[in-house]
Amino acid sequence: MKKSNFPIYKIFVYVALITLAISIIVPIAWVFLASLKSQLELVSGNPFDLPAQMLWSNFADAFVKARMGDY
Repeated sequence: MKKSNFPIYKIFVYVALITLAISIIVPIAWVFLASLKSQLELVSGNPFDLPAQMLWSNFADAFVKARMGDY
């Protein structure tokens, strides 16, 4: 019988790493997309929808309101 060159434990390692990567990337992407929504769209719409209009000014507003330039 021919022995395979790809050990079975590597499959489990790859599945675990992919699952871990997804569990880290999805929440970060969700928070980033939520930061581009308006307040009304954020509370009234589906949280998984893409923003109707990407409000990049939210980052500037947060920077000013948090007084990040003072530090």
